[in-house]
Amino acid sequence: MSTLLLAYCQVSLTGRVNCLRSCLICIFSNSAHGAQHPYNSVTKPPDTYDRNAKQPYQPAAAEPRTDPVEVTALSKVFQYWRISPKYSLTVACSEPVEPYITCDCSYENNTSCHITSLNVSGLAINDIIPEELWNLTFLTYLNLENTYMRGKLSSSIGKLKRIQVLDLGSNALSGELPKELGNLTDLVRLFLGPNNFTGSLPSELGNLMKLDLIYIPSSGFSGEIPSTFANLNNLQFVWASDNELTGRIPDFIGNWTLLTFLKLEGNSFEGPIPSTFSNLTSMIHLMLSDVFNGGSSLAFIKNMKSLSILYLRNNNISDSIPLNIGEYQNLTLLDLSFNNIRGKIPDSLFQMSSLTHLSLGNNKLNGTLPTQKSPSLIYMEKFENETKVLSKLMAQHLGSAVATTQHY
Repeated sequence: MSTLLLAYCQVSLTGRVNCLRSCLICIFSNSAHGAQHPYNSVTKPPDTYDRNAKQPYQPAAAEPRTDPVEVTALSKVFQYWRISPKYSLTVACSEPVEPYITCDCSYENNTSCHITSLNVSGLAINDIIPEELWNLTFLTYLNLENTYMRGKLSSSIGKLKRIQVLDLGSNALSGELPKELGNLTDLVRLFLGPNNFTGSLPSELGNLMKLDLIYIPSSGFSGEIPSTFANLNNLQFVWASDNELTGRIPDFIGNWTLLTFLKLEGNSFEGPIPSTFSNLTSMIHLMLSDVFNGGSSLAFIKNMKSLSILYLRNNNISDSIPLNIGEYQNLTLLDLSFNNIRGKIPDSLFQMSSLTHLSLGNNKLNGTLPTQKSPSLIYMEKFENETKVLSKLMAQHLGSAVATTQHY
């Protein structure tokens, strides 16, 4: 098999033979029992002997070889997934070709290789994750996104203690999330959604203190956000929408001061929205909806001057729109609909040069709309407030723009 693969790679990957030789050629040559290495001890190397040199000729060092445990594991995984290295696998050590793997051959004085990356995203594998996959313990990057994976996630995933990026999203994985994920303490980015998991988020995930991203939308998780998540102070991006998360929104989220993206809509949280959110001064994209009980205030947004998207639909907010809303010069979308917001709409809201989408319906606003609006405002939802806002005036504001609902 190694001879065929070498021939195939020489044809399809001209100029990359050295890279392959130090990486994946050695993987599949190892798996062919007794197969001759491309550079064997009998073949005479090129005549590079310098007759004027005092030192005798030294043969080239042996090519690095991949750990046989990993070779066996990867071969079995490919067999389960019906992936043929010759026809379905194009491997280049420096190109993101899918599926692809990469190796690190710097071990044991550059004589030993370990598989560090595996990406099969987008392949219609439609199978379970073989137990052998978890024997690739040197992986730092694993991407199985959108491969139609099904079945439960094994507790053996906890063996991948070097993993930094793990993407299992857009599959049909089921069952509870194994607590052994908490062993992956080098993990920086975790993608788990969408999937069909059940149960709550394991408290052990609070051990992953290097995490800067959690992506778990539409994943089936229920219950409260574990208190151990208070340890995750490096988080910058959290997307946990459309699950069945319950309980109060934790105050400790306000300590995630590096956070720029928070998307929690479509759950069943209880209010109020914590006042500690005022600490999130780097926030750019905030989406939170369907918070029941407990009246919330808009005071927490006072220092979020970098906001681009503010989506707070149906959160039982009882407050007025801040008079300084015009200072939020990066704001492109504002949705405060289905709350109990009262008072007048500040004129400055309609003069914001960046604002394109505005929704304030189903509140207790009063007064009239200004006669002029920013030309950037292309979508404005029809108001259904306790106000005397004339439909004729609304039509003037909408102008000829196409009012289509954009999903975020």
